[in-house]
Amino acid sequence: MITIAARPIKTGLDFFPVDVDMMNDDKIYLLEAQHGIEGFGIYIRLLQRIYRESYYCRWGEKQALIFARKNSVDVETVCAVVKTCLEVGLFCEDLYNQYEVLTSRGVQKRYLNVCSRRKEVRVHKPLLLVEDNEFDNLVYAEETDTEQELMSTETPTESRKNRVSAHKVKESKVKESRGKDTQEKPPPPPSPIKTLEKQTDKTPSKDERQALALLKDIDNWPFDFETDLEKLRELSVDCPDIDILEQVKKYRDYKVDNPLTKKSNPRLQLRNWMEKAQEWAEERNPKQSKNKPTRPYHVRRGG
Repeated sequence: MITIAARPIKTGLDFFPVDVDMMNDDKIYLLEAQHGIEGFGIYIRLLQRIYRESYYCRWGEKQALIFARKNSVDVETVCAVVKTCLEVGLFCEDLYNQYEVLTSRGVQKRYLNVCSRRKEVRVHKPLLLVEDNEFDNLVYAEETDTEQELMSTETPTESRKNRVSAHKVKESKVKESRGKDTQEKPPPPPSPIKTLEKQTDKTPSKDERQALALLKDIDNWPFDFETDLEKLRELSVDCPDIDILEQVKKYRDYKVDNPLTKKSNPRLQLRNWMEKAQEWAEERNPKQSKNKPTRPYHVRRGG
């Protein structure tokens, strides 16, 4: 008697939908404001990797190195983009910190909508970000299967602390072998998964990322990440009594009906807008701005 093995249940997708309006999503704006079109491309490639497997994918040092090599991108760039995706909410930061997986509620909803015709879809309850009553074909995996899939011998936090970049490990060993007689040992290299954890002058805050995304949304604005970040920080110093992000929102809305032209000086216009708001704030609260230093003489009006 011939026994025919059961066909393995397919979990990945052959295609996934992409919303034509996704570029209007503030999260995508924030991603592009910091990493440009390259960041968006890496995000789409990450979605391809996730949906090829299911509704999530494991993400650690090994996966980052392989992904970077396959896509001809520096691993530091990949890690920086993933970090931003986690910060702005394109991927769920809590699940990444706990299980080292990349997923989100939107990722899961798109996956389950595509799988709506399947008889059943096996999911791990700890990873589920959608309501289980939204879909009729969900089947929870056994707890033992979930533990085997998600848990490792080290906790994710310990694992990330112990991981190091392969090429930097080699470099560290060479330095150590050359300096065995010295008392001081070289510090351990940083983990590639936590690239950009140390803040630099070019790393924007949450409000700054939102403000940059708003500026990029203005028609004819000559967006430049480093230049505009520097200008925003100058304005925050020169105009300490106003909410810079709130004023950028108002300026963006104003420009919908009063668009910039080729002859406009957008950044000077923005400064004049902020200075006017600062003057109003000083008039409303004169005591609060009594000891505020005067603004630089070189600032011009008009534009």
